[in-house]
Order: sequence, then C-alpha cells, then structure tokens
Amino acid sequence: EQRFEDLKKEFDNLNKGVLGKIGEYDKNLGNLGVEIKAMERVFQKIIPTMTENVHALQKLTERLEGTANKEKK
Repeated sequence: EQRFEDLKKEFDNLNKGVLGKIGEYDKNLGNLGVEIKAMERVFQKIIPTMTENVHALQKLTERLEGTANKEKK
C-alpha cells in the first residue's frame, strides 16, 4: 500500500510539472503573439518609407548609369 501511495505522489508531481510546463508554454505563445503584432505595426509604418527610398535609389542609379554611359561614348 505504501508503494502505491508513493507511486501516486510521484504521478501527481509529474502531472503538476507537465501542467506547469504547458502553462508556461501557453504564456510564452501569448507573449510571442503580442510581439508579432507589435512588429507588424512597426513594419506597416516603415515599409512605405523604405519602398520610397528604394525607388529613389533606383532612379538615382539609373541616372548615374546613364551619365556614365554618355561619358564612355
């Protein structure tokens, strides 16, 4: 009977440990979701400016390449 009680206690401890880890995992997933939403908001603000800058650089590069080609001729 004592062995059964010991086994039961060990099982209860194991069960509590597993449930604790699952709770911790759930909390971490929730935090990750919040962080992803925050990153989404940041990217929504940054991407339009980055796109404009890339287009401006592309135009500048094309202009410089055109000038370089004219000078070669």
